[in-house]
Amino acid sequence: MTAPQITCYVRQCDTILPPEAWLSRVEDAESHPLAVLKAGGMKNTLKVNLPPWGELCLNAFYWDMRRKLLSAFRISRGARIWACAGDLLKNGVRIPEPVFLLEIRRPPFVTRTYIAYPWLSDRRDLGQIVTRHPGDSFFSILQMATDTIARLHNAGFIHKDLKWGNIACASGPTPRIIIGDLDGIRRTTSAIRHGKDFARFILDAMRFRVSPDRTEVLIRRYLDRRNASRKILAKSIRYRIALKKGKYIRSELAN
Repeated sequence: MTAPQITCYVRQCDTILPPEAWLSRVEDAESHPLAVLKAGGMKNTLKVNLPPWGELCLNAFYWDMRRKLLSAFRISRGARIWACAGDLLKNGVRIPEPVFLLEIRRPPFVTRTYIAYPWLSDRRDLGQIVTRHPGDSFFSILQMATDTIARLHNAGFIHKDLKWGNIACASGPTPRIIIGDLDGIRRTTSAIRHGKDFARFILDAMRFRVSPDRTEVLIRRYLDRRNASRKILAKSIRYRIALKKGKYIRSELAN
């Protein structure tokens, strides 16, 4: 059997260690998490303490056979997130910047991936905020989120899961919108795919009972800030909403 190969990249760190030593640190942090945020399936999300950064959000991916086979023919999810992060930040899209990426390969396959981000304790996702602070102040946050999504798309990316749980607002003198969970991040200039991506954000607005008038304001605001075909974007957004609206209304009624 081919010996495993370890690839490791770090940011915001002056510590120099061989990849095997980094793997040992990560596995130790993974086995003694400060909190388990998500477990099961191919992805575990943990709050860990990992020197020299301190508290981090660690995503550990244990790939199934299908993903392992596909990894021989395409860039891995972790490597894609790592590569896209700089361009997103450069274009004014705030994200948790990954500080650590480690992948284990049995060439040509990726078998395990770790990627970690700074732990942000001062942020709440939009779903958490709306239940506590509905009204005009929250709508201004939705407008800020709309502007951030427009910048994301103008930079040539889609997120693929812009639900409110993946969009946070960090507190401070000036609130900041942060887009998280970059597992699905992709580069594309397709207006149709951009519209579909933004529709996911609007569908959650419907699920959380944002009024139709205000939902329309958000759609118009997004279109005004885009540098792509307004007609194609609008058609894509409304088609996706019409296609999926029933699902989200049923979800809201069930809750």
